[in-house]
Amino acid sequence: MRAYNSAGDSAYSNELAILTLPAAPTNLVAVAVHERRVNLSWNDNSGGETGFRVERKTGSGNWSTLTNLATDVTSYPDTSVVESTTYTYRVFAYNGSGDSAASNEATVTTPALTVPLAPSGLQAVALSASSVRLTWVDNAYNEDGFLIERKTGSSGSWSQVGTAGQDTTTYTDSGLSELTTYYYRVRAYNNAGQSDYSNEAAVTTPENKPKLRVPLDGIVFGNVNVCESQDQTTTIYNDGGADLVVNAVSRTSGSSDFSYKSPATPFAVPPFGSRVITVTFAPSATGAASAIFSLASNDPDNPTADLAVSGSGFIPVLTISLEVQKGTERAWIIRRDFGRLTITVNKEAPYTVARYRLWRKASGGSYELRKEFLEGDFSYGRLVYVDKYLEKGKSYVYKVEALNCFNQVVASSAETGTTGSLLKDEILRRLDRGLKE
Repeated sequence: MRAYNSAGDSAYSNELAILTLPAAPTNLVAVAVHERRVNLSWNDNSGGETGFRVERKTGSGNWSTLTNLATDVTSYPDTSVVESTTYTYRVFAYNGSGDSAASNEATVTTPALTVPLAPSGLQAVALSASSVRLTWVDNAYNEDGFLIERKTGSSGSWSQVGTAGQDTTTYTDSGLSELTTYYYRVRAYNNAGQSDYSNEAAVTTPENKPKLRVPLDGIVFGNVNVCESQDQTTTIYNDGGADLVVNAVSRTSGSSDFSYKSPATPFAVPPFGSRVITVTFAPSATGAASAIFSLASNDPDNPTADLAVSGSGFIPVLTISLEVQKGTERAWIIRRDFGRLTITVNKEAPYTVARYRLWRKASGGSYELRKEFLEGDFSYGRLVYVDKYLEKGKSYVYKVEALNCFNQVVASSAETGTTGSLLKDEILRRLDRGLKE
């Protein structure tokens, strides 16, 4: 907006945005699908609604909100209705400015209650020596619940042993006897009557005692690097009808490089259940290793069961190359000999060396430890070291060893003597070029 006169127009005012009310929905239709469901549909005539509000009243009662729906929705199933009842519906569109006018009203009367459909797919599974779990498929939409019947043996008499609520599809029958065959059937009910029976399901309860089962193939670790450790799991089972309690898991023979890790003992395994256990292998040497673990439990027929474990300690092939060059440092009238050593390590597979030792001996002498290095001192498997202040006129021999965490030598270079003659500037130039590579 702006003002004007014969002299001209003013500047514009501030701008103001106004959200208009949405257009009302039309053509609301209500259809009774059955006594427990009414389907609603309508036309959406607005492009700016935030959503829709559906209202309902029963008979000549008061309106109340049934549900709020998102934008662009044009249908809704009302499953909260009951049989033989008249309902009236209306729908509003709404946004931040308010509600639209109401749609047309749609009235529908639900039909009389019918007998529910029979459940199907009944299954019975023994949970223990004294309990059975039933499951079935609910095919009804209008049941008030389910009646569970049972008989003992094929010639027994049926009797009701329990009920389950609306939409329930499981039931646990307890207080049963061991080593007994039971038959079950289920039917749905409401005020109109009872459905036909489901199929029958038979189950035999197990003996009231635990039964430990350990996998025959045990645990096989394969290759594990020496100085490293690996966990492996296996599953043990309780095939009996009572709780299994494992009181201890202990290594009874074989290599001490194997150890039991978890779970802490004692631990329980429910009837027909299982439990994962973990064993650790930390090899201290290369080569095959094995052990036997004994599981002590309350299984009366098999109080101890053996679990075999095996694996191999492994060190990948390590190759150490050593290049030694002799140089002379010139400072005024002083001359000092030094050695430039290039150590290169190649590994066939990933492996962490605990430390590297550099040994040196003068001609006719014995080896002495000159320097120790760690993995972090190497860059892409390569290290350059300058051994200063060599005695003039002497020859030197070097070797490098790789050691594991047990202080065992796992690889060694060839003995390499000083060769050639390099000035310090050439040494530094080559060292700088090597580091950049």
